[in-house]
Amino acid sequence: MKPRIKAGTGSGISLSVGVSGSGKTFGIKQQVYRAVSSGMSVVVIDRLHEWRAVPRAIADRTGVFDSVREAIVKKPDKGGNLTLVRSRDMEVDAERVCQWAMRTGNVGIAISEAHRVLANRAVLPRGALGDVLTSGRHRNIRLWLDTQRLALLSKTATEQAANVRVYTIVGDRDKSVLKTTWGTALLAAVEECGAKLARGEAGWHVRFGPSRLGPYRPTRKVF
Repeated sequence: MKPRIKAGTGSGISLSVGVSGSGKTFGIKQQVYRAVSSGMSVVVIDRLHEWRAVPRAIADRTGVFDSVREAIVKKPDKGGNLTLVRSRDMEVDAERVCQWAMRTGNVGIAISEAHRVLANRAVLPRGALGDVLTSGRHRNIRLWLDTQRLALLSKTATEQAANVRVYTIVGDRDKSVLKTTWGTALLAAVEECGAKLARGEAGWHVRFGPSRLGPYRPTRKVF
């Protein structure tokens, strides 16, 4: 029987924003590995094949597939599995994995380059993807999103995220969104993260929760 993770513990949406090499993917990996080790099944939409080596403790519970359809058919959900999908069509796979999650409950989804399936439009994302964004918590679904381009990401995803981590940002449009949405104090803290990255110190980020309130302090802690 699949272990039941207590509702409200680790559920919700986590968003990580930052340029390539800033450390955001490493941070999400550690959160996902921890969730899998705790008994949650997680599907990762990994178009760029960034998820390669996994911890030895969960290696025998990790599967690699070309599509969500193949993964669901060939890897029954027994709890505590990590499924990596080398997606060739992110929109199709994102919708299918969200359909699966809404049916199953008590599972996790990680989507890299989330702006490709959750574009910044005025309308709410349709289908199961929109359902996971707005009501997935009721099904105890954990959703991890990462993007290099905050300006291109759906505002619904940004506003629904209960946990936000902002790593180094360099684009003018992304900085403008950051400043407009959360203020100059956060932008200054993120600039400090960028200065550390320029010295070769990846992983620095600013973390905040649903309140979005400061003070904003750079940290390197994963959890």
